[in-house]
Amino acid sequence: AVVISLGIVAFIGFNFIQDKLNPRIGQLSVNVSNQKAKVFLDDSLIGTTPLYAKNLPLGDHRIRIESEKNTSKSFSWQTSTTLTKSTISTIDLDLAPSQNFSAGESLYFQPGNKTVSILSRPDNAVVLIDQKERGKTPLTLTLEKGVHQLLLKKEGFLDREVPINMEEGYKLSAVVYLARNPFEKVTKIDSNNKISLFILNSLYNNLAKDSSDWVEGIDFIQQSFNSSQTKFDVLIDSSGKSYILNKTEWENKKQSKSVSTVGYLARASETKLTEAANSTWQKLKEEFN
Repeated sequence: AVVISLGIVAFIGFNFIQDKLNPRIGQLSVNVSNQKAKVFLDDSLIGTTPLYAKNLPLGDHRIRIESEKNTSKSFSWQTSTTLTKSTISTIDLDLAPSQNFSAGESLYFQPGNKTVSILSRPDNAVVLIDQKERGKTPLTLTLEKGVHQLLLKKEGFLDREVPINMEEGYKLSAVVYLARNPFEKVTKIDSNNKISLFILNSLYNNLAKDSSDWVEGIDFIQQSFNSSQTKFDVLIDSSGKSYILNKTEWENKKQSKSVSTVGYLARASETKLTEAANSTWQKLKEEFN
């Protein structure tokens, strides 16, 4: 009995030392590219971005990320993650004023054998690994150890590229959130030497129903990312309301008669302006004559 007791004590002591050397705690990294945000783990505030937190309990957790801006444009994002011993779970977001145009990914490890499970929101996105098409989400693949480039594509959404690192003895889960493409179809319909008009069509009808959301999406994408898309100065909706994206820049362009670009926010099948929108467009053109 004494031997058994000493064995138990030795076992407990060994585990205690092992936990001190290699503690059973989780690590989480959260980054929001364009603003500071609060990070909540299971409803408890754990810090603000950019965040690196350790000493977190292992297992499955709910993550809530809230913009710090206390305005009507404040936004909350929710996802989930798993914290696993000896790994770092990561969340990276491009947080727009609305969920339609926000994008990001949550990456986390679990014990396993070099597989990656890829989910997307929305699903049925085309998956490319190292520039080779491998299928559509949801998708599970076996990959060699090391860094790979994961690219997701879906019609009506902006592409999202994510570097992923495969580790020996672990399986990786990648949950990728795609942003709607506010420039899904852009067609020039009118122009002179100084000002041009384009129709923007979206197959997602809710964008045309909420023009302010669409305007915010275009403004956010133009400010946040370098893009080959036409950069718009003013947008017009079907009611004829105009949205100036940068008032100072617009006034300077009017005074100097610099080249400017106007977009009409059209429904999926529209090919010309409404009467109200055309009236607004004619007034804008006169300002550049």
